[in-house]
Amino acid sequence: MSADAILKALATTLNHIDPDQATIYAELVEAGLGDTPARELWRDLMSALLNFFRSEHAQRAFAEIRAEGQAEGQAQGQAAKGAKDVLRVLSLRGLEVTAETRERIESCKDLDILDTWLDRAVTASRVEELFD
Repeated sequence: MSADAILKALATTLNHIDPDQATIYAELVEAGLGDTPARELWRDLMSALLNFFRSEHAQRAFAEIRAEGQAEGQAQGQAAKGAKDVLRVLSLRGLEVTAETRERIESCKDLDILDTWLDRAVTASRVEELFD
């Protein structure tokens, strides 16, 4: 693969990450290229990309993407904790959880359903009663 193709692929990749990180990586790559023709190619590729990153529109878009990612991460964390709580209560009560049931509980991302299952886990005499 030629240096040209590698640098174009890297520039494309930088277009899909956090702008602050992309700027740091772009500067590191430029420094690493030294005084070579590839460095000039890199500067040309980056001039358009960095101007895009600095635009007001791009900054708003990246801020929205970051906020959505953080919210999604928090929701996933809450769901994982909810599933863990359900499984813990079942374990403490001595109820046997099959691999299939464990997978069903752990794959659930709906916090309302997990809350319902947690409430039922406290009084269920069989694991299957969670899902009734």
